[in-house]
Amino acid sequence: MTQLTVTIPEQYVVITRDEHNQLIMNQQKATWKKKDFIEQSPFKSETTVNERILYKPKFRKILERKGIATYPSSQNKNWSFDGPKAYQFLREYRNEF
Repeated sequence: MTQLTVTIPEQYVVITRDEHNQLIMNQQKATWKKKDFIEQSPFKSETTVNERILYKPKFRKILERKGIATYPSSQNKNWSFDGPKAYQFLREYRNEF
């Protein structure tokens, strides 16, 4: 078995992928507006985000069940998203959109 030694410069640190993902999630704003959700999504069109994610029954169930998105009621037109959960959702399901 060959052993390899790697020198890491002092300005860098090595962390696990899980730790890295947690740090990224912690940087997300606690609450997003719909504009924030669209900016983080793979699509930049509100119409496309609505059709491919927010109103697609499969994803709507997940978004509501996991408390990721609060859909507007008939009187209230405001959207609300849990930022870290929304970020994780977008990463997890990106290939299915």
